[in-house]
Amino acid sequence: MASNLMHIFRPEKREVWEILSRQLGGRLILSRGFKDKDAVVASYKNWTIVLDSYSKPKRSTRTRIRANYVNRDSFYFRIFRRSIASSIQKVAGMQDVIIGYPAFDDDFIIQGNDERKLRSLFTPDRIRELISWQPEISLENIVDDNWVTAPFREGTSMLMFEVKGLIIDLERLKDLYNLFAEILNQLCHIGSAYEDDPSLR
Repeated sequence: MASNLMHIFRPEKREVWEILSRQLGGRLILSRGFKDKDAVVASYKNWTIVLDSYSKPKRSTRTRIRANYVNRDSFYFRIFRRSIASSIQKVAGMQDVIIGYPAFDDDFIIQGNDERKLRSLFTPDRIRELISWQPEISLENIVDDNWVTAPFREGTSMLMFEVKGLIIDLERLKDLYNLFAEILNQLCHIGSAYEDDPSLR
């Protein structure tokens, strides 16, 4: 509990997140209560990228970044760093896909439901670079459950990053914003997303 309180009340959090919001041309939304409810909201093209943190009783603070986008298909992916415990995190029924870049494949577990699109998603050097710079990463797109019965249904999906701990490293946060921008662009490029504003759908 003491560790959680230290994360919540660290004075530099709001300072760093405010600087980030200014540099991204976004805004910092301050909560009236605990600082772990603060959020940075920034735009990239027609997408809105939201950074916040949260904690649950008896659990550590977590940092997350989210962006809704209009999907074109049922493509799902997840990537996280390879570790001793990584086999526990694997999505049931999905294998670790080899992208074709040995150093990257050695460091990360990549899962999804379309191997061709997975390879295309991680082909750009910039995307692999931004991911590799993250000491810890769990990134996936959360898709609509209705695709189980309607696999080509268009709708809204969420790109989600979430890790344990409170991130107050300004450069790391900017890298994560840039990663979201690159991933969203590439999802459009491979035919799995539209650049439309999801709030208008």
